[in-house]
Amino acid sequence: MSGFFSRLALPLLAKELGERAVRKRTYIMRVVFAGLLIGAFGVLVNEFSTRSYGPLSVLGSGRWLFQGLLGFQMAGIFLFLPAMTAGQLTLEKERDSLVLLFLTRLGPWQIVLEKYVSALIPIFSLLLVAMPMTAIAYAYGGVTQAAVGAGIYVLVLAALQVAALSLMCSAWCKTTVNAFLATYFLGALIYSGPVLLCGIVEKFIYSNSDCREWALRLFPMTLLEAGGIQQSRPPSLFLQSVPIWVSIVIFLGLTRLFLVRRAFLKGTNQALILFRWVDRFMHHLNRRAGNISVGNAEESLPGAHPIAWREMRRNVLARAHYLVRILLLVEIPTVYFGLSVMMTGSSSDMPVLVAFLGALATLAISVNAANAFVSERVQQTLDVLLTTPMSAREIVEEKARAMRRFLYVAAVPLLTLFFMEWGMKQPGGFSWHRPGARENPLLYLICSILTVAVYLPLVSWLSLWIGLKARTRFRAIITALVVIVLWCMVPLLFVVLVATRTSDEFENGWAWFMGLSPLFVPILNETSTLHQLGARSEWLVVAGNFVFHGGVLYFIRRRCLGGADLYLRRG
Repeated sequence: MSGFFSRLALPLLAKELGERAVRKRTYIMRVVFAGLLIGAFGVLVNEFSTRSYGPLSVLGSGRWLFQGLLGFQMAGIFLFLPAMTAGQLTLEKERDSLVLLFLTRLGPWQIVLEKYVSALIPIFSLLLVAMPMTAIAYAYGGVTQAAVGAGIYVLVLAALQVAALSLMCSAWCKTTVNAFLATYFLGALIYSGPVLLCGIVEKFIYSNSDCREWALRLFPMTLLEAGGIQQSRPPSLFLQSVPIWVSIVIFLGLTRLFLVRRAFLKGTNQALILFRWVDRFMHHLNRRAGNISVGNAEESLPGAHPIAWREMRRNVLARAHYLVRILLLVEIPTVYFGLSVMMTGSSSDMPVLVAFLGALATLAISVNAANAFVSERVQQTLDVLLTTPMSAREIVEEKARAMRRFLYVAAVPLLTLFFMEWGMKQPGGFSWHRPGARENPLLYLICSILTVAVYLPLVSWLSLWIGLKARTRFRAIITALVVIVLWCMVPLLFVVLVATRTSDEFENGWAWFMGLSPLFVPILNETSTLHQLGARSEWLVVAGNFVFHGGVLYFIRRRCLGGADLYLRRG
């Protein structure tokens, strides 16, 4: 009996919750999550109140507010939960304390489940922040008690799935950074991969296939579509969510398997091993094809840029042939989805593709740049670099030089979508401007190109600047991502919540303040609403936006180079 109660003590869970309670990162994430959620809900209420025509016109609007609130909470789960869960097992590996857990009476399943619960409790506490806002939406009317229960069920289900996926990546990877990145990229593959395959099946094999509908069942957001949450009964909602429950069980089972088999990994780069295996396979095919050689081999000597040469030889995301393969891996699905949208004529789907691809590019660039100098500190190679006769400014410049190739790879798929969308705006040929059109295709094209040319280097240099100051990889990456999210959202939320709105939402000069957000002009450009600024103002706002952010890019770059001695503690 004493052994039974000792199992109920959950010592690992108590330890995890105690450690989270003393971390600053826990409270920072709670404040950021709560602030963004409250601000987003305030935007919804303000948007609806400005369109109402009397006190009675708001009755029954709670359904719209409730669905928007669920969408924001779902986005918060996908944004914050991987960051809170990715280090559950990798931190034990990095501190060499996982072996101590194996020496206790805790079995592998008990370790997995207690780690799993310790990751879920913080996100559930964050979701409780939305309860007062749910009550407000319920008070407006149009929301049933069954809909509230179904919404809570879907949110809990999404949290269970994301936490299980992140914990599985934490058991597989050696470092927290790799687990964090693997969660996002594997999640994108799991959610979009089956849909892509089903689209190919429907187009080329069997056009009446319903596999796309089944593929979407893995994504919890589909349970919230088309108001179905208002009409779903508990049995039918549970049956629709069976694939998600199956995925949760599979992720936890793989976590249990990886926990033991990959507990004592050597310091190897898994991505590099994968690419080398692909190299051997490609070289084998090339020998059979006659040893075809395209392009020049990379320089075997450093020349005038030794650190850039070093990065390009040891970093997977800086070597040309690896980057070409990454580009093809991203570009082929991008062209496929882009052409599918062009053939269907659904122009509203193209901004969604741009937003998805832009978010992935921002995440990849930010993580790569933030990790540039932190990895040198962690691997204790920064002191060796500082002993070279190169100045600290030259070291930073060459690190940035090595990252340019990855920026080009991230830019090509985005430009592909931009040119496709620009082509869709040209009915009857590629004319520069249509008489009587509400939007200017030339302005769209210029704005799109400037978005790539200014914002991608801005994300890279901002993350590099944060990485110069940070001491750990995880802190550098999380700080960079939080700064980028706040920079994008705070100006927009401030204007919507504080500014006095009129019939023209761009009056009173608030468009210039909203332009402080990097998202403002690209959103107007993708939603074809730049013309609402006026024939002259649209050009001025676009020019002012990119001049401002170009100036910020110049300032950050100058601070990185000018303060290199201080940040690297040299001299």
